[in-house]
Amino acid sequence: MLGNNDIWAKICKIQASLKKVVLLTEQVGETETLIQVTLEQRNALDHIIRATSRELKVAKMDASPAEEDANYIQENYDKALGHVYRGFFDACDWSCIVLREKVTETLQPYTTECITKVLPDYYSRLRPRLDQLTKEVSRIREAKDIADNQNIIPQVDTYETTIMEMIDLVDELKTKTPSLEEYTEVAETERKKAELKGWVKNISLVLLGAIISVILSELFG
Repeated sequence: MLGNNDIWAKICKIQASLKKVVLLTEQVGETETLIQVTLEQRNALDHIIRATSRELKVAKMDASPAEEDANYIQENYDKALGHVYRGFFDACDWSCIVLREKVTETLQPYTTECITKVLPDYYSRLRPRLDQLTKEVSRIREAKDIADNQNIIPQVDTYETTIMEMIDLVDELKTKTPSLEEYTEVAETERKKAELKGWVKNISLVLLGAIISVILSELFG
């Protein structure tokens, strides 16, 4: 294991980022993790166990040459890295979808007027930034390449940063939900008052017309 410090560092780093994305997305999006993410983690663990077992001479079935052992170990660590890398990208892809759906779900009950009053910078800052981050996700996915060993961690860092900013935007929207509710309730109360006032005015006009009609009838009838 000591001879594989570099690959271990990458696996640990990616797994930590994956866990962070999953936990925060579950919390913000109020949903369960995509099963594919769990499957990739399980497959990564399987390869790690195979490599470690061979390194520790556990479950070694034959007296294979040291070179063959080294190749087997390296091959399984490489596969483990590939699985956790794909798991991270699956987690971020899933997170992006969940977060955009959460934005729609959060704002769907409210009118454009309500959103503009409570979140005056939604259409000028929040929404455009969310769209920009979505485009950034597409760019990151296009650059995804497990064979690009030197850029694996920079790719992970970039995607993690993008998702974290999306989570911050959704959190910001969620904190405004009480204000959106309050504005909607006040607006509805005012609408009902105006509607009632209109009814009273109409009824008053009808009654006034009837009274005038009776008076005129008495006077000139």
